[in-house]
Amino acid sequence: MKKTRPSLLAAAVLLAGAASPFAAAAYDVGQALSPAELSALAAATRYDVAGTVLTPLPGGTAVDADGRPTTMVANATGAVGLSRNEVRIAQWPTDSVRARAGTLLAGATWVQYTDHTQTTRVRYASFAEAVKAYRQLQAALPQASVALPVEFNQRRSK
Repeated sequence: MKKTRPSLLAAAVLLAGAASPFAAAAYDVGQALSPAELSALAAATRYDVAGTVLTPLPGGTAVDADGRPTTMVANATGAVGLSRNEVRIAQWPTDSVRARAGTLLAGATWVQYTDHTQTTRVRYASFAEAVKAYRQLQAALPQASVALPVEFNQRRSK
């Protein structure tokens, strides 16, 4: 009978996973990260969005039911939230958004204009791109309400 030995690659994967507090992490909106998980994010890229520091979570990118990218993020206290990598522009006519910020929307993966509510929704491929666009759109449209929404509460079905 031939003896089999685990491959070095398999052993390395197991050891790397065991050393990471994020090994096989599955995040839920509203979840609180453990102190170990939160401290492991210390060196990660952080983004200041409207005074809230957000950190994309390792392995936290996915695709929603519509095939659009999403990103799980944590705030400074370790609460987990979901970003749809979307910037919303409200209280500003959509034709003005097209005219004044059209070039900033060129990198978007999806844009929706709703004329009667004066709302424009713009999605990007990554959280980093959405943050960059959010900052640029705030500067280009200072009179508009520009937001990068992050959902921290689990939606409940009726």
